[in-house]
Amino acid sequence: MRRMRRCESGFTLIELLVVIAIIAILAAILFPVFARARENARKSNCQSNLRQIAMGLVQYVQDYDEKMPHCRYTPDSNQLPSPFTSAMVNYSWPHLVVPYLKNTGVMKCPSDERARPTYQGSTTNMEVWSYGRNYGYFNGDKKGAAEALAMSEIPLPAETIMLGEGDNCNRIGPRQVNWPGSGTISIDKQISAQLLEPRHMDGMNFAFFDGHVKWFRHGGTPARLYSVEED
Repeated sequence: MRRMRRCESGFTLIELLVVIAIIAILAAILFPVFARARENARKSNCQSNLRQIAMGLVQYVQDYDEKMPHCRYTPDSNQLPSPFTSAMVNYSWPHLVVPYLKNTGVMKCPSDERARPTYQGSTTNMEVWSYGRNYGYFNGDKKGAAEALAMSEIPLPAETIMLGEGDNCNRIGPRQVNWPGSGTISIDKQISAQLLEPRHMDGMNFAFFDGHVKWFRHGGTPARLYSVEED
């Protein structure tokens, strides 16, 4: 009686290498797709953050004679609207808007992977946020204006930037930027590459004064979008 041989199945080395190569090719194709999908989700979340902050600022100006809050204050400032104190403001405009936000986490972009450091040289431990505001409108940079402008003084709300993604600064704009631990640096109607932070696929989100939010490729925001003048 002949003994039947059991047929043993298995992969040869060549077959294993082929499978590994196929997996590697699929991974190389799919990983960028997944990464882009994840970044698109973060981009949308960031846009939602900007809308909420913009709405908070609108509520703020409704309570304070239609005036924008300044970009920052000094500790001994006597210009703070009641009930805010210099200790609460802590040099930072977001502290003025926090009471109007349901979640302070909206101040942090999901693609901003930095820790929450403080400004170098700041004696008040001011936090670094993910977003900056149009310096011209929030700090009175219009023909020497002494205070921030009113909403009614914005000639083209749908074409004027209110907020944008910034890198280690609490203000954005084509004219000036305040660096951590330093003074104000004039940049003459040019957008500094170090001032705006392209966190979303080589671009960044901006909120406009009419409430809409738009993504721009880095370097694609004309200076006129920051302008405090009609021309």
